[in-house]
Amino acid sequence: MHLKRDKMQKVSVVLLVCLAFLFLFFGAAGAGSELRGAILFPDKYTAAVGDEITWTAHPIGGQSPFQYYYEIYLYQSGSAEGVLIGVRGWDPDNSFEFSPQASGSYRARVYLQDDDGMQAVKLSDAVTVSDPAAPFRILTVIADAQTAAVDDTVQWSVTAEGGTTPYTYDFAVYRNNILSVPADGYDTDSTFSYTLPSAGDYRIRAYVKDDNDLIISMFSSILTVTAAPAAPVEPEVPEFRILSVMPDTWSGLVGYPVSWRIEVVGGTEPYAYAYEAYKVKTGPGDDEQVSRQSYRFGVTSYTFIPSEPGEYYLRVYVYHADMDAADRLTKDSLRVEIESGDPAWWFFF
Repeated sequence: MHLKRDKMQKVSVVLLVCLAFLFLFFGAAGAGSELRGAILFPDKYTAAVGDEITWTAHPIGGQSPFQYYYEIYLYQSGSAEGVLIGVRGWDPDNSFEFSPQASGSYRARVYLQDDDGMQAVKLSDAVTVSDPAAPFRILTVIADAQTAAVDDTVQWSVTAEGGTTPYTYDFAVYRNNILSVPADGYDTDSTFSYTLPSAGDYRIRAYVKDDNDLIISMFSSILTVTAAPAAPVEPEVPEFRILSVMPDTWSGLVGYPVSWRIEVVGGTEPYAYAYEAYKVKTGPGDDEQVSRQSYRFGVTSYTFIPSEPGEYYLRVYVYHADMDAADRLTKDSLRVEIESGDPAWWFFF
């Protein structure tokens, strides 16, 4: 552990020397120019609780002397937002030392101001701080869904503390308490996504390994997966057609009304109806149209009063809401016999 940390410290020193050289080169070249930003880096990238971490900032361009203002943020396990835990006011010292008292990821933000009043800001990379004295344990193994169906994809997230960071992770899938997908190798991703292939009770076993190769594991809560809901069945729409054009009588008298009622199925309501009444021609030529009504929605009957004896029938035209009138349907009724004579005598018989 100490050998690894010493090696990291040496790498950090080499980086510091390289960055200092870049600063001297570019800083000198940019003296008196506009303040374009800053370089900010820690002297180590892993540390233990209580270790001193030093962040150092170098301006890019700008007019000396410079003032520096520091903020320190703690990003605890599973948190995307940092918590401000330390501040150093404006000072000409471009470095800031801080000793963390809890495990987590630490980042510094520096604000620079040059002699011309120009300002810049820079956020450092994270320093991972562990607490070797804290017990190495998994805190949570949590799914991003409380319920799921077959073919859903669910993601589990793991948080841990203690031991020696950085951690690596591995996962296994259990269905109905039987190993379904074995663990297949450690990596640095603390999340695991899985597409559920069948119904059942699922649990994830999360393995966490610290930098000293200590391994611990923890099961998630049970996630009950149900069968995928059946696709909704669209109701079958019957073919659009005119079922009947039915008169209320098959024979009648001149001057008395005859009514027809129309029955239609299929298509999309409302229906539009148009009517034409015809008198059958006894000789050559077309039948005589004696009455008509243009299209109206929802009018399912038609009444006509014949003025002379003969045979009559009704022709109906219908179209529905999802079609053009040009595509209408048409149907003729059966014939109705109309006679002349005394209405009272006709009804007596």
